[in-house]
Amino acid sequence: MLIHAAVAEPYNRIVWRELHAWAALNGTQIKFVYVGIPPEPRASRVDARQRDDLSAAWDAYYAVRDQWQNGGEFRRRFPEDKQYRHSLPEESAALTAAVKVLEKLEADRKSARQVDSDTGLVLLLKLYEAGLIEPYVLFSLGDPGIARDYIAYRGRDRERLEEYMDKFVVPLLR
Repeated sequence: MLIHAAVAEPYNRIVWRELHAWAALNGTQIKFVYVGIPPEPRASRVDARQRDDLSAAWDAYYAVRDQWQNGGEFRRRFPEDKQYRHSLPEESAALTAAVKVLEKLEADRKSARQVDSDTGLVLLLKLYEAGLIEPYVLFSLGDPGIARDYIAYRGRDRERLEEYMDKFVVPLLR
């Protein structure tokens, strides 16, 4: 029932307080699901020798974000909006672009070790493989722009939101 409540009102603090209370009563904790995205490197400040293989994934992420913000993708997808806002399709596309690069890097043994040692990247790959990047974005990265996309998404993909909560956020009780 609490998962249904969180899906119904994900930005309501009372729902999350109740989820945490339920977890405490059951001797467990709600999982904090977050993939840390490094700040965008400034070309003038970053020496190429300081960048690792994983930086290519974040370069892909920021390239997609730039396309949405400055390349006209936002206007094309949201012609009714008068000004740019961070959106679910933008963030999902950017994270997916990073995953595609990570998948290629995993083929290389040295790079695969780098990916495997980063818990955030392992989580991102798991979210992608489960088809749950969009619910992750809505629940964990839900800024005011992204939150505007929630109701429409919930109307068409409620099951995926519930699956995300069940698999990644609410622990399984034994």
